Amino acid sequence: MSDQADSASAVVLDPSADLAVRISALVQLSALNAERAIQLAISVTENPDEPPGVLAAVGKEIARIASKTRWLTEFEVRNMSDVAFDAYCKNLT
Repeated sequence: MSDQADSASAVVLDPSADLAVRISALVQLSALNAERAIQLAISVTENPDEPPGVLAAVGKEIARIASKTRWLTEFEVRNMSDVAFDAYCKNLT
């Protein structure tokens, strides 16, 4: 993975980073490697320590990425928080 993708990945996973910065990093990563972006975003949505606002925003962003690449499988969403899953479902196009 490129340095740019590695840097964006670290920001996406950093719970101390500002939400807007995390989402921006996820958008950037999705342009470089959509599959990696989906997997990292899923891991964020599975973290019970993430605030609901983060979970909803990441779920919405997963839907944006998935709508352009591929939808998630039932296996992938099984541990996603309800807030993130609802945002994902409501924003699929």
